[in-house]
Amino acid sequence: MKLLRYTAASLLVSLFTWQSVQAAPQSSTTARSITAVVPQVRTIDSQTEEEERLSRIAQDNEQSIKQRIQAVVALGQYSGPNAFISVARASRAKQPELRLAAIEAVRFWSVKARWDVVSPLVNDSNERVQVAAGNVLVSLWGELNINQQAYLQPAVDQYVAALKKMPTDFQSQLALANVYRYQQQTEQAELAYKALIKQFPQEDESYLQLGELYRKDLAKVQEVTILKQGILVNPQAGNLHYALGLTYYRQKESEQAQRQIQLAIDNEPSNGRYPYTLAVMIKAAEPAQAIKLFQQAYDNAGSPQYLYALCESYLEQGHEVQARQCIGKLKQVAPDNIVKQLTGKRANLQ
Repeated sequence: MKLLRYTAASLLVSLFTWQSVQAAPQSSTTARSITAVVPQVRTIDSQTEEEERLSRIAQDNEQSIKQRIQAVVALGQYSGPNAFISVARASRAKQPELRLAAIEAVRFWSVKARWDVVSPLVNDSNERVQVAAGNVLVSLWGELNINQQAYLQPAVDQYVAALKKMPTDFQSQLALANVYRYQQQTEQAELAYKALIKQFPQEDESYLQLGELYRKDLAKVQEVTILKQGILVNPQAGNLHYALGLTYYRQKESEQAQRQIQLAIDNEPSNGRYPYTLAVMIKAAEPAQAIKLFQQAYDNAGSPQYLYALCESYLEQGHEVQARQCIGKLKQVAPDNIVKQLTGKRANLQ
């Protein structure tokens, strides 16, 4: 599976750019439930074996189309060469179902990887594929140059047209509002989110997305206000408390930020991202409590990133026995260069 950045500080910064999950097009339940899933922690060897197994299925013409589709989508969780090659080949398959699976697989990949795989499908002969391409790529709009935006626009238009044909339920209206935001149509996006809040006040996502719109527009007061409004309606929504906590942190209101993140933890104790974020915030001032939070984050989510942060904290606090045990676990799930990075710090601290 992907092992991204491992230093605690840079990971906290990356959490502030929560667009990748919080603001992703809501075409499935994946984006909304991803932080609640407790994944199976796999060793490096088992990850590689599973990636190879899925790659073989994805490319095997003797397998049923259903099995190949499932394998392609599952490969989106991996970042090895087998995954990339298999997904790229699926994007060029003659069966539109496989091309659609490839688009879904790369939904949360990096900007460059998504563009490389999906952009050739913008002009696909199958309308469903065009719509899906517009769906997955429109969130990259701000990262694209003018020529890329012009190239993508017809697929976005197809996606918008498809949304407007759908029943006017919450998800379709939210997706349309998101398109306005991605394309910097700020007034239309704001009106759309406010209409959603009025019609569906219990839905957290409208407050989150409008808060994100205000954040990008540097409207700090409005950002805080809309998140507080959402919390008044949904006081047990951990994601709203979490978003407000990050907002306060960006505004250098540390106590308020920590209070809101703690409320997020209290309301969603099985989430891994919330205790991790709070641990990074308080690590310098309360190292012992930070260790407990890193442990909670790892127990909840099983992420190698969280395990790395826990091991690093053990080392920094001089807990040699716990650090050695922790690094032993990390060796099973992280690449050698990452483990060496940590053991190098260990040597420097001695």
